[in-house]
Amino acid sequence: MRGSGFAAIALAACGLAATAAVPQPKPPILDDAAYSHPQRLVDVGGRRINLYCRGRGGPTVVLDSGLSDPTLVWGAVQPALSRDLRVCAYDRAGIGFSDPSGRAGDSRNIVGDLRALLRAAGVPPPYVLVGHSYGGLNVRLFAYEHSAEVAGLVLIDPAHEDADARYTAADPTWAASNARRLTRDRACAARVPPEGFAEGSEGFATCVVPAEAWFSPRLNAVRRRLEARRSFQLAQVLEVESLTLGVSDAQVRAARRPLGARPLIVLSSLEAPAPDATGTTAAHDRVQWALHEDLIADSVRGEHEGVARTGHYIQLDRPEIVVDAVRRVVRTARLARGPG
Repeated sequence: MRGSGFAAIALAACGLAATAAVPQPKPPILDDAAYSHPQRLVDVGGRRINLYCRGRGGPTVVLDSGLSDPTLVWGAVQPALSRDLRVCAYDRAGIGFSDPSGRAGDSRNIVGDLRALLRAAGVPPPYVLVGHSYGGLNVRLFAYEHSAEVAGLVLIDPAHEDADARYTAADPTWAASNARRLTRDRACAARVPPEGFAEGSEGFATCVVPAEAWFSPRLNAVRRRLEARRSFQLAQVLEVESLTLGVSDAQVRAARRPLGARPLIVLSSLEAPAPDATGTTAAHDRVQWALHEDLIADSVRGEHEGVARTGHYIQLDRPEIVVDAVRRVVRTARLARGPG
């Protein structure tokens, strides 16, 4: 999740234990101007989705962000991977620089948008899908329903369709915390004026996340300006509702099926918890670890790795871990595909 606002917002809604401290990033802080403006606005039927592809080499790596996150969260990973791979990040409907859709922000609609985007932009399969948090649900649904287009997956501290039930069993206060998040976001969406929240207003202070230590003042200013818009506040509620109310969970649960020998790596923002540890934090950690262990069963080449010294945003705290995992999946996918 977002370090301060960023992290606290996404964890509860995605069913991930907010237990790991987020370390301060080491310089240089991300300041890539590419993430400060739209890259390619692709028409997907009367509205536009922002797509940022860079690099060459297949299979194409496609990055799907966490709950209501823009392409900016891939700023430490995408440039490194693009040295010898084609890597595409995008803003979901109403997020970042993309136009709103007005539809539910559930995984099925997200997958439909992503496939339409890739086709319209001329980005052919196969893809290595990389999903962070809520994006983990989305890319899994893509893989289950369109497996012929998918060469492999990397899931970064992914959400899981059974998370709410498992966390609630371990911590009776869990459901209430998710309900508070949804109430807050609905209130923000209900009060945002057509022109968005003005900087310095009470609504801006309440409903727009603070500056993040990962990003330069320039990128933080752009991100906060975008999140003050009415379209973002409404899109965020549509995503939070789809997740918190179990809509995306049900879609993924119904579609789940084996992925065969497609390589799959799951990265967790904690190391394997001690079985004899006690307390709420330990209970959360055990649930998170077990849920991520469950995901690797989808592939006969599934791997689960715990990552030390990180928060929920592994791609920002420890980008080298994510880059390595993606490269390993790409290598395995290339070997499986063979010559040509």
